[in-house]
Amino acid sequence: MIGILILCLTSVSAQDKKYQVSGYVKNMEGVFFLGSSMEEQLGTNMMDYNLTHQRLNFDYFFTSDLLFTVQMRNRFYVGSMVRDIPFFADYTAYDNGKVDMSWNIATGDNWFLNTNIDRLYIDYTYQLWNLTVGRQRINWGINFVWNPNDLFNTYNYLDFDYEERPGADAVKLTRYFGYTASLEVAYKMADEMIDRTLAASYRFNLKGYDIQIIGGWKGYDLVLGTGWTGNIKGAGFRGEMSYFHPMTGYKDDSKEALVASLSLDYTFPKGLYLQTSFLFNSLGTTGDIDQENLLYVDANLSAKNLSLGKYEGFVQASYQLSPITYISGSVITNLSDGSGYCGPSVTFSILDNLDLMTMGQVFWGKSLSEYGNQPNSAYIRLKYSF
Repeated sequence: MIGILILCLTSVSAQDKKYQVSGYVKNMEGVFFLGSSMEEQLGTNMMDYNLTHQRLNFDYFFTSDLLFTVQMRNRFYVGSMVRDIPFFADYTAYDNGKVDMSWNIATGDNWFLNTNIDRLYIDYTYQLWNLTVGRQRINWGINFVWNPNDLFNTYNYLDFDYEERPGADAVKLTRYFGYTASLEVAYKMADEMIDRTLAASYRFNLKGYDIQIIGGWKGYDLVLGTGWTGNIKGAGFRGEMSYFHPMTGYKDDSKEALVASLSLDYTFPKGLYLQTSFLFNSLGTTGDIDQENLLYVDANLSAKNLSLGKYEGFVQASYQLSPITYISGSVITNLSDGSGYCGPSVTFSILDNLDLMTMGQVFWGKSLSEYGNQPNSAYIRLKYSF
């Protein structure tokens, strides 16, 4: 109902500058090729789903300083994956925010329709102050793949179809100091302490590097971290790290951890883009991993535990092959057990607002490795933006 209402306001937005409506409609077919262990559990060696995904972004400007935003997505899944994995529909509807804003509004034997509001906030600016209250994305991450500084709303790189990334039910207050410095304090609300976060981030520029220092508490831990972005001889150089220390009284509920990531990226004169990244996770293992999660892309990651392995590497290359064709490929590997992931993709720009993308997700590794038990998959997606 909310989506229909917002869509009806599109005609108003052309006449009333206080409204702004945007979004997209996507249709994606996904096919999953299961390994032998999954085939024994599910009785099949292949599953599929078709996803029709509609997103609506609605902004209303009460004044130039006061903004109301609501963004939502409607997803209609149909296919054998819905039928053969009993928890798939419920998992899709799960909302870990303070307010549950995800609902399966209709279900069938092999289909369901989900509505999810992932942004709902008021944003107010007064001189050098900014206050945002509600479900929002608090973006403290600096690197492209792994973000130890992203304390509020960690995302999974393998979930490629969710470009907007998750939000948090939070209050955020920002004070700006000129063009290059700011102090941000945010509190994420939750029913359980393990899901709450209160932290501050101070950003400034030093000798050409943008630097941030973060501190606060997340769940049962005190957190101290830093991050930076700059360049080395034309190559982008980014890094971030966070140290987690159990608070007094919670040492039986949590463990000390250090998580750090570094990345380099460079664009060559003819348009080839290369990026590489490294992750260290002190809580990860260098040994066997009993990983049997059928939907690894939806794994519940956090800034404290961004991987199952202790050492992870990443490489990506992309190139604009022609004005309408863009190719890309990425590789992630557990540097201890040798398992990994490869994600090649090709995107065709059919019209200015209509794209066709094909993508594969290929995993390899032995049985008790981080990526070895994941199903390989292939996708084709048509996306219309408005």
